[in-house]
Amino acid sequence: MSEELRMQNDACGCGHPRLSAALVLLLALAAGLPSLWTRDLLVSDEVRLTEGARQLVQAPGGWLARVNGQAVVTEAPLPYWAASLLWRAGAGAASARLLSVLAGVAVVLVCFGAAARAGGVARGRLAGAVALTTMAVFWPMRQGGAQLLGALLLTACLLAGRRAADSRDGGSAGWWAACGSAAALGVFAVGLSVLLLAALVLGLYVLVARKRLPSPVSLLAGLAVPAGAVILWHAAVAGAPAADGLAWRLLTRDLAGLRASLREGDLHRAVLSTAGAFLPWIVIVPGAFVAAVRARRSDDGDLPLFAAVWLAALAVPAVLGGREGAPDYAAAAVPALAILCAWVLAPCGDPAPVGTAQRRLVRSALVLSAVFMGGILLLGFFHLAGGTYLILGQRYVCPVTDQPYSPYALALVLPFVAGCLAVIAAILRTPIERRARQAWLMVAAVFFLGIAADLFLTPVMDAYRSARPFAEKVAQSVGPDDRLFLYRKDYDGLYNLLTGRSEIPVIETESRLVEALTHPGTFVIVEGKRLKRIRGGERLRESAVIEGLVGGRRMLLLGSGWLMQGLASVPAGSAPQREGQREPPER
Repeated sequence: MSEELRMQNDACGCGHPRLSAALVLLLALAAGLPSLWTRDLLVSDEVRLTEGARQLVQAPGGWLARVNGQAVVTEAPLPYWAASLLWRAGAGAASARLLSVLAGVAVVLVCFGAAARAGGVARGRLAGAVALTTMAVFWPMRQGGAQLLGALLLTACLLAGRRAADSRDGGSAGWWAACGSAAALGVFAVGLSVLLLAALVLGLYVLVARKRLPSPVSLLAGLAVPAGAVILWHAAVAGAPAADGLAWRLLTRDLAGLRASLREGDLHRAVLSTAGAFLPWIVIVPGAFVAAVRARRSDDGDLPLFAAVWLAALAVPAVLGGREGAPDYAAAAVPALAILCAWVLAPCGDPAPVGTAQRRLVRSALVLSAVFMGGILLLGFFHLAGGTYLILGQRYVCPVTDQPYSPYALALVLPFVAGCLAVIAAILRTPIERRARQAWLMVAAVFFLGIAADLFLTPVMDAYRSARPFAEKVAQSVGPDDRLFLYRKDYDGLYNLLTGRSEIPVIETESRLVEALTHPGTFVIVEGKRLKRIRGGERLRESAVIEGLVGGRRMLLLGSGWLMQGLASVPAGSAPQREGQREPPER
């Protein structure tokens, strides 16, 4: 270990740097366990837990769950006082996430206190930042972007804590590390703020919509969660060295831009500003390589230990997540693999500046990393677009767009992946000393990724905004004892959320659709274009109770089951007799 690092460790009161680093990494690994448990809770028992809490609050005498008007008596999952507190504090579906956030904040404070007592306040701040970003890897979200963002932030916090790889000499390693940590810190702060703000707004909306206003204590507790996260990040960034001043400026600028976007009511622009989460992915792998080479020359053992624990932490959710989460965790492991590869390939104990041989070595490692990273990204996006299911001959729904997989989605994803690989290749071909050109390339990458994110996210946001009035009309027309179905799985998550039902069964075949509509008190949500492909679709359209546009598509609510009696026995091209039929009652 170099003399400068020894002096820094002595100054912070840490006589055993490797023991302290191991303590920090173990605490960071333990920080992911509460969120990992909550993820399992959400996947298996989310509906049961939150629906049970809601029923207990509304009917203290007993728990009676209703799915499509059919009473299902089951054992209450929690006592009434616990369920009431859970529902009022977290507003139903956000309750488990709120508990995860509170547990995460507690673990961050424990990590900060333990590391600060062992190695000083600076080491404690680094431990808290690493713990917080590790929990982002295990964040209980069903999308893969949170895990990828958390992995990038983990590397950024490491580089920021190592004084940006000795950036005072103005070398390329310091520039890479400073840019990566700055972008990652800013993006994480914005992304975390958006998630917490969205959870808070959604919780308040659900409570107001059900006319159950929260108490002042619960409201203050809900506001304290995002405020505490912002305060923690302010404390972590405020003590950063001068070389990381860019991180603070980027953080404040992004928060100001987000606040302005929300004030203008342009939500998709605020989401677009968060699309810069892919920027650290382009920057962080080369930065990890260069930092590992520099650390290898100074005989610093913290970096490979960190990478090894990181890979071990990612191995658990990668195995438990199955094929749905494996591409995300595999992509998140690329920076750690880059650190280990650079550590093995780089010479040891060479304090001299980077020479021709070392530069070629680093370039070769960067090329290998880019190829591996590009392959992982390509496989991940290919899987996300439904390529895996198309090969297997099955049909599923995309977890991001909530739409059926199709070759058109894959055609939209391929240019996005090609653009990412082109930007990475351009950066690799640029000389390391040409920092200005690299900066312009990163600006171009952000612009391209922003456009791509807008193409993907704007339709989803438009569908959510347009689905609200239609779903509200559906909730008013369908009574609590009526049965509601959805023909084909289109935006089922939005309908479940906006109609207040715990589950809306999906009908996949025409025969089941006709059979369901022959029973009174049955309603089916269907797209207008799908009726043209169904035998007797025009007759079905006559039973429409409500029409509305959702994401640019005309959706219908079919009802009046007495009108459809005998339709299944009518031959194609003929119509049933209409004598004695009456108009459907107004709702």
